[in-house]
Amino acid sequence: MTSQVLSGPPVHAVTGSSSPTETGQSHSTLLARDHGEHTRKIPGRARQWALDHADALGYGPTSTLVDNLELIVAELVTNAVKYAQGPVHLTLSRECSGELRLVVRDNHATEKSTPAMVLHDSTEAADKTHGRGLWIVQQLSTSWGVERSGTGHLVWSRPSPKPPEEPW
Repeated sequence: MTSQVLSGPPVHAVTGSSSPTETGQSHSTLLARDHGEHTRKIPGRARQWALDHADALGYGPTSTLVDNLELIVAELVTNAVKYAQGPVHLTLSRECSGELRLVVRDNHATEKSTPAMVLHDSTEAADKTHGRGLWIVQQLSTSWGVERSGTGHLVWSRPSPKPPEEPW
């Protein structure tokens, strides 16, 4: 097991095993927050962590899949920071099929943290100023889902290697 501290004192990450698992290879990190002004920097740090570890898993830094991953991480981590309490746990896995799988899990979910499963079509989404995050995740993923997990929930995604089919 290796440890990593993301830049900035209020956010800490512990990187777990990157050894082969039943799904291939996996990298994990735990992002803690202090509920102060630095908490808003967690999504950016999570994006950078995901880009670094996608590269370590064999997904090049310049691909549509990695671009999609970056946006999906931003949406899901922002939701976890905004609507849940406690740390945010990220896992990136290279599955035996070669697909990349992202899992974002939060703890100590509040009533408000259950993701709104209302998915907008592109016309509705274009008119919204917020509430489009899961629609974006859907557009950029080959598959995705939400599961309750203990006191929180997890949202998983397999980022698509293709650009979205619907216009933004």
